[in-house]
Amino acid sequence: MRLQRWGRVATAVSVLAGLVAVGGPAYAQSTAASPAAVPGTWTVTEIEDNPPGLWGVTEYDYIEPTSSGDVLMASEDSPYQPDYRQPIRCWNGSTWTFIPEPGPGFPAASGHRQYGALGGASCSDFWVFGAASAPKRWHWDGSFWQSAAMSTTDPVWSVKAFAANDIWAFTLNGQGLHFDGSTWRQVSMPPIDVKNVVGRSGTDFWAMGTTPVDAHPYGNAAYRWNGTTWTKGSVPSTYKGYYIYGSLGPNNDVYEFGFSLADGYLRWDGTSWHHEKAGSLTSGIGGVAYAAGALWAASGSGFARLYNGAWSMVAAPPVDDPYGMAIYGLAADPRSQSVFGGGVVGYAESTTQRKIVIQNIGQTG
Repeated sequence: MRLQRWGRVATAVSVLAGLVAVGGPAYAQSTAASPAAVPGTWTVTEIEDNPPGLWGVTEYDYIEPTSSGDVLMASEDSPYQPDYRQPIRCWNGSTWTFIPEPGPGFPAASGHRQYGALGGASCSDFWVFGAASAPKRWHWDGSFWQSAAMSTTDPVWSVKAFAANDIWAFTLNGQGLHFDGSTWRQVSMPPIDVKNVVGRSGTDFWAMGTTPVDAHPYGNAAYRWNGTTWTKGSVPSTYKGYYIYGSLGPNNDVYEFGFSLADGYLRWDGTSWHHEKAGSLTSGIGGVAYAAGALWAASGSGFARLYNGAWSMVAAPPVDDPYGMAIYGLAADPRSQSVFGGGVVGYAESTTQRKIVIQNIGQTG
C-alpha cells in the first residue's frame, strides 16, 4: 500500500462472467467473453487505472481480508520504476472504495518490493508495513495516513486481524507484534518464522511457518496460541509440503496448504491435525478462501473446490486476452458469503496488462 492524497483514477472497463477462487498466481486460458453475470455466479472485472508510463506492475499483488469482512487490494510498485499513484481498493460490504496509497516517503527494499504486508479492521482502519531494511508502518484512519517507525529491525511479512483491538503481525525473522487498539508491543515467540495465521479467534489460532533459517533441523513449524501460551503442534509426518496458505473451512475446521495439491493438505478438527488428499487433484495452487460452504483454491488453469466433502475442479472464468489471467490472492467477506480475488489479465511486462477483480456473491457450490 501507499499513502498521500492522490486523486482517484479511472476504473471503467468490461465485466466478464465465469468462475473463480484464487491464488498466487494461478493462470487461466482466455476465451470469449460471456454474458453479464447474475448474483450467485463469478465475475471478472478488468481495472484500467495504470498511471501513464508505468509498465509491468499493474496487478493486484495483495488481497487481504479484514476483521470486519472488508477486503483490501493493493498493487505493488516496481522498485526499478517507482510510482505512487496506484490507489488501494477496498470492498466495504457494498461497493469498492479508493484509498490513496502512502506515496513518496514509503521506502522500497533495494531491488525488492515496497510492501511487506497489510491488514486491519476495515476500509477505514488498517495498517501497511514497509519492506525496507529500516521498516515503517502506516495507519489509515479513513481520511489520513499516519506513519511511525517499527520497533523491529525486520519487515513484517504476515498480518492477521481478529478485531480492531486484536491485530497480530509477524516479521520475516521470527518476531511477533500485537496491537491492542492503542499500542503495538512485541510478544514472546516460539522458534518460528510465521508465513500465515489461521484460526477462530485471537485466543485460538495457529501460526504456521518454518523454523528459523539458522535452526537445526530446518523445517515446517506449527504453534497454537490459546490466549496465554504457545503450544507446538503435532503435525502428521506424511505431509511433505510447505505451510503457505491457510483458511477456515467446512465445520469451522482449519485448513493449511502448500504450493501444490500433490502434497495434499492439513486439516485441524479442533483436536488434532490430519493429512488429507484433494481427491485426484495434483496441480499447483495459489491462495485459498472459504464462503457459503465451499473452500476454494486456485489450481492450474481452473479452481479446486471442496464442497459437501468432495473435491472437484471448476472451470476458470473467461477473459478476453490471449495471455489469459493470473490470480494472486483470495479473501472472503462472511457478511455476504462472498469471495473476492485479484490479479492481472494480459502479459506481465506490457502496457496492455490490466488489473482484475473477481468476485462471487453468495456462491453455494
